[in-house]
Amino acid sequence: MSDEAVLRLLEGTRTQHDHGDMRDVYLPHFDVIGSILRGSGVDCGFILSHSKHRQCEAIEIGGKHYIVYDQYMGQTLSTLNRFFFEKKPERAIVVYAHKLMGEFLLRHNRLEIALACGCLYAEDREIVKSDGTSHLPRAVCTAVQEFFVMAHEAAHLLFRHNDDLRQSTEERLDAYIRTRDERHQKLTKIPFRERYDLHPQEFRDKWIPEAEIAAMEKLHDPIREARQHQGTMSRLTGDTELREEMCCDYFAAVLTATSMGRRFPFTVRDILRAIYIASYHLRAIRTLDIACRRFLDGNGGERVTLENKEAMMAFVEGEHAWALQLRSHFMLFHCASLIETLNTPEWRADFPGRVAADDMNREQFNDELLAVQEHYYDVILDRWNSVIGYALLGRHLEDETARRTAKDSEFVGLVRMAKEIRDREGVATAYRYLCEIFGTGVVEFNLEIFRPR
Repeated sequence: MSDEAVLRLLEGTRTQHDHGDMRDVYLPHFDVIGSILRGSGVDCGFILSHSKHRQCEAIEIGGKHYIVYDQYMGQTLSTLNRFFFEKKPERAIVVYAHKLMGEFLLRHNRLEIALACGCLYAEDREIVKSDGTSHLPRAVCTAVQEFFVMAHEAAHLLFRHNDDLRQSTEERLDAYIRTRDERHQKLTKIPFRERYDLHPQEFRDKWIPEAEIAAMEKLHDPIREARQHQGTMSRLTGDTELREEMCCDYFAAVLTATSMGRRFPFTVRDILRAIYIASYHLRAIRTLDIACRRFLDGNGGERVTLENKEAMMAFVEGEHAWALQLRSHFMLFHCASLIETLNTPEWRADFPGRVAADDMNREQFNDELLAVQEHYYDVILDRWNSVIGYALLGRHLEDETARRTAKDSEFVGLVRMAKEIRDREGVATAYRYLCEIFGTGVVEFNLEIFRPR
């Protein structure tokens, strides 16, 4: 299949948006990743797109490899970084989450509910905008995170063509599993309260309020806990898809830290913090997609009244919760380890002067990342899970759609017009019309194949 055929395929499956020529921003990324791929005998083209799919994916068509990077992924990461670094009211997360839910539902032809989300966003979209206080840290974070996302997809290609690299990376994952087993065995000999104070991340991703610790202490069953731990580790050992995803996370983090460190005056600490934050951004995006698909499949329906934040998270993430948590734990373990590896004299000699200026040991950086984790839950993920849990799986979004249908004549008119356009000119044209509500003008965007220099 020719390159032109690949472009036609993508044009037929993604409605493109014109947001300017960004090739100069991404070409250096493509060159670095392309050279790594060529070193393993993989000739890969890069395709830059901009659509509401918000994806980066490695594809193989007609024996040729391509990495497709959607600029909207970068915009989404930048917006989530804004929430992380700026003091935003809780309403901002509600508004932005409805924008993303609406876009997902719109792609699946649920016009009324998608429009209800779009109208909620349009009515209060100013609250999402930047207050101007986070430009530099957000720019650094987003640049690192976009490279990390691309490097993750490149890792999938590399592992299929470089057995030695795949094996060495899997050995790293197995070392992590052994470390968790050893730590778990030591912790089971420590009283629950003392153990929690020492290692809160062993229980879940965020620190637990005092009242909940007391309740967990009463209910604590060491035998059941040991069985749960063994079961989780056994599932990880046998889940080849999850193992590959975690190995790709590992390789992408190493490649991002070393590549961005050589090209930009970012410290190792800056880069690894940004990667760790990115892992939670991607988890939030993944969680929203999971909830949207469950909604479309007719799951949920509960009138959600869950007050416990962790119970809400488990409810929203469903059967994927254990895998998402394991990836988060592995990224914490890996980033904390890398701060020591990349701050050795051998690595310092290979970096620009300012890059390796942070002298932190593993334990110190682990504590810093736990603080990042706690902040992320407080300002983004707890609110995020609550919004999509109530709106989608609690079916409250259907109530909002019914309310607007009954009382809002402008909304009814928008729905009628969208349906007329869909029936007359097709779903794609209706999609272009409706995207205006989500704040994105839609025109043709020329896809192009980039070959690394």
